[in-house]
Amino acid sequence: MDVTTENWLISLWLVVIGGCIGSFLNVIVYRVPLGLSVTHPGSHCPRCKHAVRWYDNIPVASWIWLRGKCRDCGESFSVRYAVIEAIVAMIFLAIGHCEGLSGGSNLPSTFYLAETGEVLYGDFTGWILCVYHLTLICTLICLVLIEYDQQTIARKLLGFSLLVGLLAPLIWPFLHPVRSTASWLEMSTSGWGAFASGVTGFVAGTVLALFAMALQGMRGSALTSTVLCSAIVGSFLGWPAVTAIVTTTVAFGSFSNLNPKKMPWTGPLLVITTIWTLAWKMIVARLSFLEDPSYWQTFVAALVLAVLCALPSLWKKRTN
Repeated sequence: MDVTTENWLISLWLVVIGGCIGSFLNVIVYRVPLGLSVTHPGSHCPRCKHAVRWYDNIPVASWIWLRGKCRDCGESFSVRYAVIEAIVAMIFLAIGHCEGLSGGSNLPSTFYLAETGEVLYGDFTGWILCVYHLTLICTLICLVLIEYDQQTIARKLLGFSLLVGLLAPLIWPFLHPVRSTASWLEMSTSGWGAFASGVTGFVAGTVLALFAMALQGMRGSALTSTVLCSAIVGSFLGWPAVTAIVTTTVAFGSFSNLNPKKMPWTGPLLVITTIWTLAWKMIVARLSFLEDPSYWQTFVAALVLAVLCALPSLWKKRTN
């Protein structure tokens, strides 16, 4: 089989798997906040309770074929289900190409392919990275949709994502392309160094989001979900990345008059995180200070910038 045919087949596989995962994310978003099992019972119509047949449960295609209605009773299903399936399928295709097929072509030049990773995992290194970053993005999609539906974010979902974000780099250190090199964080093994990078990213994401959102007057569950999402991004991508992502999110929300009641802050955070993951190398090539984690001043500058970006919203609330 030639390389072109193989790549086309892999691309098709990524789209199919992505669509299936998107369908499963819809189940998580609906059932987990209600305390329901995500495995039993199977997919069924909420009105007539008939089980959805396997050929009526094909991502996107079945929704289009049935025109968004139940085959048995005609109950309408939201177009959001098909949209989420299609978006996740495209994200799987994009990240799969950048990291799985291209071996991390989207990652900065400091991408750590540890000797152990190259020897033990070979061509699978890129695919392990792909799964790691897709786990982050899929988690954020669930959290954004749950918040948009004004449901309570499930602790199990948060706990799972944090465990993956912090502990997976202990096994595969190359999952953190950029690490903190502060002298007090130097570790004897690359695994612990990657773990330290995740911890500092967790702290940076928490502090930045907490300060910026609190200054804008965000309180309650909205503040909690935004801070937790930022912390999760930091644990997966490290503090240089989460610093830039959260700062950009705050700036976008402040100058676009984003209404948190209609669109949660976590929405732009999800979009910017996805863009960052796909264009990581391109971004740090133009902002080289983000590629060198020894610049702790970057975090301080970002904190100040986040606060400044939050001031317009704070001023509007005080003058109204």
